[in-house]
Amino acid sequence: MLDEKYLIPMEMFSFGHIIAIIVCAAIFIAVILNRKLFERSVVADKIFRYTVGGTLLALEIGFTLFHYFHDGVQDFKSYLINDLCAYLVWILIVAMLFDFKKIIKIIYPACLLGGILSLVTISVEASFPHFRAFQFVATHFIMILGSSYFFMSGKIKTYRFCDLMCSMLALAVFSLPFYIGGLVDGNNYFYLMGPPEGLEAVSDILKGWYTICFVSLVILLFNLFWAITWKSTKHRLKQI
Repeated sequence: MLDEKYLIPMEMFSFGHIIAIIVCAAIFIAVILNRKLFERSVVADKIFRYTVGGTLLALEIGFTLFHYFHDGVQDFKSYLINDLCAYLVWILIVAMLFDFKKIIKIIYPACLLGGILSLVTISVEASFPHFRAFQFVATHFIMILGSSYFFMSGKIKTYRFCDLMCSMLALAVFSLPFYIGGLVDGNNYFYLMGPPEGLEAVSDILKGWYTICFVSLVILLFNLFWAITWKSTKHRLKQI
């Protein structure tokens, strides 16, 4: 799983990529179908949260060691600074293990957005069966599953528009210094200046409008996530 011959960037919608998406979708649907078990059983809830949170922690520790020893100190520091998901993952680990529902409300749309975009665009420097490929897919899928679980299981019963605004404000405040830093030093923090590797054509099409279009897309998707979540939680409350 660490053989360097598999350190070949995974192609979008390749066979391995499609299979990974299908497996992730199947697991997500299985959790949805069994959501009442987690809602009614405290033991099942704890087992799920500790398993998912522990798995995410193990994956992140494994990736940290791989990244540090394989790519060196400087590249590892660059990863920590550039990748928003790196911050979200550690926050999600704490929220899952310690049942911090208020934190989930804040990071929920960002976890969904980061997870979905990462799984669809699949910008990773390895292919299956390399550890890095499994780690990338599993980590971003757990970002989606872990944050959604709190709503699916009824642990968070409502998601109001003011909750969405808090999420957007928190992300804006956190991202603004990185955007300013990118203007100063030219780094592409959080992909605010340009798309991931392999999608450079997007920048060519949008030219100088990339950042505005990217931020607008984030706002649009955040509102879409809120509408879907609000409607599903409202429907759940009617059934109680």
